[in-house]
Amino acid sequence: MTGRPCKHATAEAPVCGACVTNRARVASWAATHPGKVMSRYVRWLKRSKRARRRTYRAYYYRHPAKIKAYAAARNAALRGARIGELVDPVRVWLIAKGRCWLCGWFIPYPGTRGIDPAEEHTLDHVVPCSQGGEHSYRNTKAAHCGCNSRRGAPDPAEHGAAEVAP
Repeated sequence: MTGRPCKHATAEAPVCGACVTNRARVASWAATHPGKVMSRYVRWLKRSKRARRRTYRAYYYRHPAKIKAYAAARNAALRGARIGELVDPVRVWLIAKGRCWLCGWFIPYPGTRGIDPAEEHTLDHVVPCSQGGEHSYRNTKAAHCGCNSRRGAPDPAEHGAAEVAP
């Protein structure tokens, strides 16, 4: 039988007969009582709420760029944009060589602590999501938070911003 080795494992028999029997008994019980299995799972989730919160928070701190990418995609979808791909803000910053496409000034590396919020890196959609633009690398540029807020949602030709070469 394949699976995890039991605590009685040896080189010749990775799973002993008693453990094989017990695993089969547990599997057959779970197949005949799916409601009880789900209720036990729900009870475990309720009991371990603090552990789940700790796990989510640790993931958030380990993967801030991925969390920002998911949040940007979710916000774009709420505005009715087509989601072309999951856009990584750090990759957009690297493509722009750290320059704001609206003013041309340097943007601090995403996630740098202690910087002015107006100087933070944000994703700016060239064709705004509210006007039918898609959420993809072709339509996103790096911009300061303040520049992005001042721009609003106009047509790029109306704004007259000189595009920094990607």
